[in-house]
Amino acid sequence: MVLAGLMFVFGQFLVSGQCNIQICIDTTPLDSIEICLGDSLSISATGECILLSESFDNMAFGSTEWIYYPPNIQYTNPCMSSANGSSYAWFGAACPPTREIVTKDFDLMAGGYISFDLRYGLQGANTPCDGPDAMREGVSLQYSTDYGDNWHDIAYFAPTGSVLPSNPFTTLPTTFGPTMFTSWGNYVFQIPAGACTPHTRIRWAQYYINYYNGHFDDSWGIDNILISRSIELDTRWDFGSDTTSPGFVHPTGDSVFIAYLLDYHFPYDTIASDTLAVWVHQMPEFDFLMDTNRICLRDSLSIHLTGAYAYQWSNGLLGNAVTVSPSADALFTVTGTDDIGCSSEDSLWIYVEPLPVIHLTGDTVCAGDTAILSASGGVRYEWREGDTLASIQVVPQHSTIYHITVTGANNCKDTGSVLSYVWQLPQGTSSEDTTICFGGEVILWASGGVEYQWSDGAHTPSITVSPKMDELFFVTITDDHQCAVRDSVLVRVNPLREVLLEANPDTVCRGTSSLINALGGVEYIWSTGAYGSQIEVWPGSPTVYHVTATETYAGLTCMLTNSIYLYVEECNTLHMANAFNPEGYTNVFKPIGNFFSISDYYFAIYDRWGRMIFETHNWDEGWDGRIHGAPAPNGAYVYLVKFTKEYVDQTFERIGTVTVIR
Repeated sequence: MVLAGLMFVFGQFLVSGQCNIQICIDTTPLDSIEICLGDSLSISATGECILLSESFDNMAFGSTEWIYYPPNIQYTNPCMSSANGSSYAWFGAACPPTREIVTKDFDLMAGGYISFDLRYGLQGANTPCDGPDAMREGVSLQYSTDYGDNWHDIAYFAPTGSVLPSNPFTTLPTTFGPTMFTSWGNYVFQIPAGACTPHTRIRWAQYYINYYNGHFDDSWGIDNILISRSIELDTRWDFGSDTTSPGFVHPTGDSVFIAYLLDYHFPYDTIASDTLAVWVHQMPEFDFLMDTNRICLRDSLSIHLTGAYAYQWSNGLLGNAVTVSPSADALFTVTGTDDIGCSSEDSLWIYVEPLPVIHLTGDTVCAGDTAILSASGGVRYEWREGDTLASIQVVPQHSTIYHITVTGANNCKDTGSVLSYVWQLPQGTSSEDTTICFGGEVILWASGGVEYQWSDGAHTPSITVSPKMDELFFVTITDDHQCAVRDSVLVRVNPLREVLLEANPDTVCRGTSSLINALGGVEYIWSTGAYGSQIEVWPGSPTVYHVTATETYAGLTCMLTNSIYLYVEECNTLHMANAFNPEGYTNVFKPIGNFFSISDYYFAIYDRWGRMIFETHNWDEGWDGRIHGAPAPNGAYVYLVKFTKEYVDQTFERIGTVTVIR
């Protein structure tokens, strides 16, 4: 191999050929490129060796690579302009058979392609533009590997407008009218595998034409013929590879890659080359700046980067300062790019600590009761109300949500809330406070619940009570949620319990008075019409006296009535026995009676002869049945009683007899 930069002479089979080679990155030809350290380049070589190029622009077959073409070919565009407006070869009415053009032998071992423009004349058009109409009158593209002794079809352009593998050599079908071949078209064919030999020739041939009225019909034209040899078998690289596509290269420093195109005949001189300059830039370096790489779930972490010019994060973020909030342990990859586009990657694990698993227990209570709220799952607890215990007591007045922050052993915090549901107390009511008279009764009632508990032990909505003194009755009213409200009813009892009457004396002598006193009340009205707690009465006969006592207490006036019987006696009326036994049960004889307000009392006993045997002025003193100390003999004796009734100023006197019996 001869180094690039020297002058080369084409080989003997490329005297009129043109070869080129160019290095491509991927599929783009480049002379130089800047890459970053660690990058790979997919390099390849593209190019060709033009074995035959014929455009007929000089109105002739200009290439020396032809070995045959017929006479009387027209180049002056007899029927229509070419695809590019220049001259072309037209096989018209004056061009005799054999209508074929044949190339020299080419080395097509590496393959290649054939490109050309083709057009048929239009069937039925005037001379020299009348085109082929019978099926066999088309043009064949063929190759020969034995110097023209045998030809092999590449393609057959049928007059019907179809490209067939070969000429069917039939007359039918015939075609009249335009087809795709009656206009210029470009056609490209790869060199078939059978044609890849060191000596292959190519031809375009029309086997059948009509001769009519002194001219040849079935005209056709060709232009812009190009036969190219592939460079794949003749490419060499300065690093030793011998293919057009060596694949990836990995330069670690500034480098120059050279592709050589060799002559395909010994001594294999270089006939073309290309170079690629690769400038390798060092990768940018950068650092992560942050407080920690462990966060709690749902927290965010701010990360700052230094060292590069631009940053692309694997999660799509851009910039040198980002905030991330991963939900699980996550690997964040950052690509840092410098000012020329070189980039490097670095990765950072962010570890996500789990939040404490909070378990909360609420409570359902009645309004005013104490609810117990409990939390678990952490090591520290902070209720919004300021408590720091796991369990707290609250007294909610209505259903309330309580919030708590729980800190786990990993110092991660989470918040939770728990409901304390509050049943409102029943709208219970009960009787108003009331006052009764002593000995009376009253019905107390309560409503608004399903259960009732009175302080006297009753469980009914209403009770009948008869307290003896002021008494406060309590009732607990409970609803169907077992919430209870307590109420009370004060029953006041009027202190007027009884009226006592006493008379002094309670027995009077007719015509005398007695004082009657009443006790127990505040105000009194007597049946006599008198008022007050004491009255003086002068009954002339036994009499019942009535009194009504009243007392007002707590707005209620109560009254009681009582009565007293006053006895009236005829106080100075005597009872005298008509006989007595001095030795018996009643051994004294005297007047029996209620002596009241008397004076001048005199009592005397006389025997049957009229002699006085006993006398006294003391109404309580009597005769003992003796006469001068000796027992009086049995028999009848006369008595005399007399006195003055002071309250009537009357003198009373009685004389009678009494019999002494022993």
